[in-house]
Amino acid sequence: MFNGPDALLLETEPAERIAISGDTFRLDFWIAHYGSAQMDSSPPHWVLRSGGTTLAQGLCDGGKAELGSTRLLASTELSVPKASKAAHAVLEASVDQDAYGRALRNKWDFWIFPKRGLRNGSGIAVSEDIKPMLDLLYTGLASVSTPAGQDAELLVVSELTEEVEKALACGKRVLLVQGYDTDPNVGLGWLNMGEQVGPEFADHPALGDFPHGGFLSQLAFRIVKKGRPPPFAGMMPDDMFVVGEGGAGHFLYAGQANIGGGRVLMTFGLDIVSCTPEGTCLLDGLIDYARSAAFEPKSEVGEII
Repeated sequence: MFNGPDALLLETEPAERIAISGDTFRLDFWIAHYGSAQMDSSPPHWVLRSGGTTLAQGLCDGGKAELGSTRLLASTELSVPKASKAAHAVLEASVDQDAYGRALRNKWDFWIFPKRGLRNGSGIAVSEDIKPMLDLLYTGLASVSTPAGQDAELLVVSELTEEVEKALACGKRVLLVQGYDTDPNVGLGWLNMGEQVGPEFADHPALGDFPHGGFLSQLAFRIVKKGRPPPFAGMMPDDMFVVGEGGAGHFLYAGQANIGGGRVLMTFGLDIVSCTPEGTCLLDGLIDYARSAAFEPKSEVGEII
């Protein structure tokens, strides 16, 4: 599809192939034509599918592709269809016949998210450093340091402060969000792995509708930072559901544990607070899980250093 004498290529505007229902994308199909025979006509057909469902499709006007060139073949617009939940979709483009009589095709991943209004955040208290961002996503949030925050059933914090530890001692639930504002840790390479070679995502209810597919998709690059070396003393494998490998060890990106009498759902190096559609989807899933009866960690961890 991308390693041969001819190849179909794609540029999109916006560049990230992450969409919300109702968005419009410009699709620019390019062709790299470096074989030994001339292509005379190349009208590309494209189709966007999620699972076995066709979401959109079209046929573009093509044009002559000069041998030994890379050129824009066709442009069109994609109106992102309505989605009831987050979905992984695949856009496939094809030319019925290239210069050698073969079908020429390529495909690209998309993530599609439903439109999201403000969600009710009553009963949630948030630490001061991340509250301005979460106020854009949830209504009725309290600050951890206020009386309303002390009565909240769930605390969303960036540090396990003395105040948070007191809440844990009272049996409260905590979502710990650390490392969300560090540099991206997704550099592509061949011989040099960098600090991680891609976290693996378990099929876990804490991840909600996040369309991870079990592995690090390129579409998650802008929310993946650097995790924390696991395990913490007492941390059990079943309670670690996003874990990555690095050149010098492993990283924990998301897990859960009982700490200090309460329950902690923890993320390290996942930017779930910057209001991107993919980060917000993951945040919603974590919050829903943290407030549910399913949030029952098995691990007993004394502290997170």
